Amino acid sequence: MVFILAAGCAQPLQAVLNSQLARLAGASVWAACISAAVSSATLAIVAMTVFHIMPPSPRQVMGAPFLVIAGGLIGALVLGAMTTVTPRLGAVVTFLCFIAGITVCSVLLDQFGVLGLPQQSLSLPRAVGIVFVVMGVAIVRLS
Repeated sequence: MVFILAAGCAQPLQAVLNSQLARLAGASVWAACISAAVSSATLAIVAMTVFHIMPPSPRQVMGAPFLVIAGGLIGALVLGAMTTVTPRLGAVVTFLCFIAGITVCSVLLDQFGVLGLPQQSLSLPRAVGIVFVVMGVAIVRLS
């Protein structure tokens, strides 16, 4: 939980830095591309040097179902959206909206046990928590 909390703390900083990079690069899509390239290179170096894991063969990757590879497309969407939206909405509204989207989607994934997740029905406490998250977005945005 500490690891994901730290990653969550880093996310707004990344969005702000990518927004500044977008000004330097001339477009948010190029800033997101550069950020993704640096992320990919960093992960590859860590995998090989820290964990001693060699990359998969092209055959392994090409044999994967498209839906599994689509995670990279989602990463591009997230990077592009954060880079574009943060300077317009500010970090708080951007991330409250992002968290609201994550929460709603997560509840649906859990409810139906999508893609091998354990099925977890929507309970009253979960529903109340989601309502609070969405209300938080509205309160901050309207203030």
